[in-house]
Amino acid sequence: MENINLKAILDSDKHQLDTLIDVIVNEAEGYELEAYITVKKLEYVVKSLIEVLQPMAITEAEKQKGNTLYGAEVNVKDTGVRYNFSECGYLPYNSLISDKKQIETELKGMETLLKSINKKTTIVDEQSGEILEVKPPTRTSGTSIVLTIK
Repeated sequence: MENINLKAILDSDKHQLDTLIDVIVNEAEGYELEAYITVKKLEYVVKSLIEVLQPMAITEAEKQKGNTLYGAEVNVKDTGVRYNFSECGYLPYNSLISDKKQIETELKGMETLLKSINKKTTIVDEQSGEILEVKPPTRTSGTSIVLTIK
């Protein structure tokens, strides 16, 4: 792959970036794994740079809100808003959370039991005495390449 000019990327619009992606994919033919590893390394660099640069860029982005710079509309918004309800002192809420934790624990135990079943099995429900015919759970998964950058 040829060197990518970062200034050219800054000045590119979405269509031009999509074209760049197509060019890179075409050039990677026959070298897909090498291209994938390169892109994963770039992803690592980009994520790290975003983590470092974003806090420093927010002040300037506040000043540029609503403007378009280098083909990108600039806005700032709150993201990942979280609330801590544990300190509200609302007893009905606390009681429901306690019930939820107990139910989640029971569900995990049942799921562990069900994962251990590999063929149709008969189980007696301890609470009702009912005889249940239980099938193993359906297992789905994806396939991914695992890379460790050294």
